[in-house]
Amino acid sequence: MSQLIDAISKIRPSVVAVGFTFPPKNELGADDIAGSGFIISEDGYVCTCAHVVSGKQGQLRVAVRGEGDNYPHAPSDVVLIDKERDIAIIKLPPPDLGNTKISFVPVKIGDSLSVREGLDVAFCGFPFGGGTGGGFSPSTTKGIIAAQRLLKIGDASIHHFQLDAMTMEGNSGAPLFNIETGEVIGIISARFDPLMKGNIPQIIVGGRPLGFPTNIGFAIPI
Repeated sequence: MSQLIDAISKIRPSVVAVGFTFPPKNELGADDIAGSGFIISEDGYVCTCAHVVSGKQGQLRVAVRGEGDNYPHAPSDVVLIDKERDIAIIKLPPPDLGNTKISFVPVKIGDSLSVREGLDVAFCGFPFGGGTGGGFSPSTTKGIIAAQRLLKIGDASIHHFQLDAMTMEGNSGAPLFNIETGEVIGIISARFDPLMKGNIPQIIVGGRPLGFPTNIGFAIPI
């Protein structure tokens, strides 16, 4: 348990909320959250899923953990997008967000090639998206690597980690990390939903309907 507590303390400062605002709004409200992300460099680059930032309208804004566990937000830009692998890179503006002091704390990237089934992992993000109903902070979910398999995204088959942990819409883009080391090894990207489209089991990559959550999620190795 102490390993998980230590790992969360390492990861949490790097986790961000990714959302969109529409005029005349000027704040990132709970109903604006499209997904999660995580800081990968001290100069403000963020990794998330392509489906979190694709096909959306409004101003892209990212909320970053600040002093006192506040989450000030700022307009940001997508600088790279790979829809085939479902990965996007966002650039944050300089960390000058009014009266709240923030710093860009990057995660430490681990070795996803050495991951084996049964590894204890966790992910930290904003699972409920716009349905939080109050409060604004990331939460952590624990599981194991249950399998490694290919998932079809568009015309490509992409290697994924299968997890025995419940993933929700707002978890898309959240960092998957090795509990023992605190290193990030993947990006939460999809979930299994058995009751979509006339009870035909299928894997949901992005998509608004939450359906019935199950303890089967997927992450893209990095």
